[in-house]
Amino acid sequence: FEMATRMRTFHPVKTIGFGGCPLYHQSKSSLLRPIVMSRKQRCVLRSLPSSTSKTAHRNVTPVTASASPNWNPQNVPTAKVRPSLEFSPEESVRVQLNAVADNNIPWDNHGIQVMYDFCEGAGGMERSRYFGYSKDLYHFDHFMGCVRSTYPALFSLASYEITSVQPLDSSEQRWSVKVTITTNTGQLHKYIFTQCKMAFGLFKGCWMTESLLEDGNA
Repeated sequence: FEMATRMRTFHPVKTIGFGGCPLYHQSKSSLLRPIVMSRKQRCVLRSLPSSTSKTAHRNVTPVTASASPNWNPQNVPTAKVRPSLEFSPEESVRVQLNAVADNNIPWDNHGIQVMYDFCEGAGGMERSRYFGYSKDLYHFDHFMGCVRSTYPALFSLASYEITSVQPLDSSEQRWSVKVTITTNTGQLHKYIFTQCKMAFGLFKGCWMTESLLEDGNA
């Protein structure tokens, strides 16, 4: 009788089962009995994926991110033409117009980049009045967006003519350069470049564009 009692006595060992539900089974030394699963455990078991679906999941080709664009306004080479002590107020305007006439040569928006390098307020912490109103031009893409939206005719430039070059003060440190451009469709647009000589910085002594305005708004 004592032996039979020991055979029927077992000590459950807890095992974590499906869905975090505990299962109980007998130790190896005890009498083997089938594991009784609750209704909740059976539901969890039925919801698990089959071995076939697991294999299919392992064979799925991972989705990779698309390649980054070739041109980034925050990461472009140095422009081919930059301010120089050799340029006069008129020449500093001409090199900008020549560049924007072939805006995407030798790379996308190179012409706008040349205009940005000639912008007196570019990259500075102080707000600029290049467009006739206060504007932050610290980043190149800020400048690019404004140029495109404010002066769209520049990007269909077929030809241009410098009509006037005059000093704005007796010191001749600021000059007005008036330009008339003809677009690909034959339309005429007039602009005034206000050129100033830089007193300090990387382009000290070079002529830079303080503002660019349409002639009617100057």
